[in-house]
Amino acid sequence: MKIRFVAFYIFFSVVSYGQEKDFGFWTSLTLEKKVMKNLEAFSSAQIRFNNNGGRVSGYYYSMGMRYKVNNWLNAIGEFRLNTNHEENRWRISLGVSAKKEYNKLNLSFRQLLQKDFSTWSTNEYDKIEYQLRSRGEIEYKLKKKWYIAISAEPYISIYTSPASLYRVRYMTSAKYFWKKSRIIELSFIYQTELTSSGYLKEEKFIPSIEYTHKF
Repeated sequence: MKIRFVAFYIFFSVVSYGQEKDFGFWTSLTLEKKVMKNLEAFSSAQIRFNNNGGRVSGYYYSMGMRYKVNNWLNAIGEFRLNTNHEENRWRISLGVSAKKEYNKLNLSFRQLLQKDFSTWSTNEYDKIEYQLRSRGEIEYKLKKKWYIAISAEPYISIYTSPASLYRVRYMTSAKYFWKKSRIIELSFIYQTELTSSGYLKEEKFIPSIEYTHKF
């Protein structure tokens, strides 16, 4: 009986190690403009809430360029500023995205290499300077103007040795195309934060809304 109790205690300690749960909410506005053949500029502003939706965790401002290599491949470059209550953080992203259409089904993949830096920080995750993000998405056309999608995106730190997985983001979304140039997207994000040892540290549940206007 004593051995069973010890085994149960060890199992429960491992499973529940450092786990936290939080509810958030994200709002975004994105503007896109075709500047020349095969080249598009975009800019966005986002407000993120955490602490069960009662606190602003950060303001995000980004701008970038997207170059159409061919009918299914794009090259991406982006700069982002994140300002919150304690510090400013900057991010530079370079990557590619690919998309193939099969009737009503769209399959896409995005690979980003990111460099983060900040004014100062004591946060464990802020020590991650270089990271790889790999997002796979399946999108289905419901009607003429409605799409639904699911995606998964692991975050891998390549600044540490060896490289380690520290975050995974899962998302379901519904998109409504209004007059082709305006898109409203409603999403629900489930995000896990992992420790350097691979333990689940935090779970985040985040509904979001984004409005995109193409000029």
